[in-house]
Amino acid sequence: MSYEFDHLSTAVRKARVSLGLSQRELSGISGVQQAQISKFENGAVDLRLSSLVALFRALELELVPEHASPPFSQSFGPHHQRVRLAANFLPGAKLPLIM
Repeated sequence: MSYEFDHLSTAVRKARVSLGLSQRELSGISGVQQAQISKFENGAVDLRLSSLVALFRALELELVPEHASPPFSQSFGPHHQRVRLAANFLPGAKLPLIM
């Protein structure tokens, strides 16, 4: 996994732990295989976008470009957190990417 995306796997692990979920439980909620979650959290693989979206939704995480500014009109659950995505990942992005 490249260094630029380490914060995504860290965010997934922190959110999972803060919600008291095991990787197996997160797998059941998100539909992403437990082995893939483990490998992702440990930096061994890059997930497909669909798997990353599934994890972020299950954990109530929001992925936004690094320099996006609030407010957003969408309401989220009590465990909602924002995770910044480096601006160079979404060249020319003007609106937040909300998952």
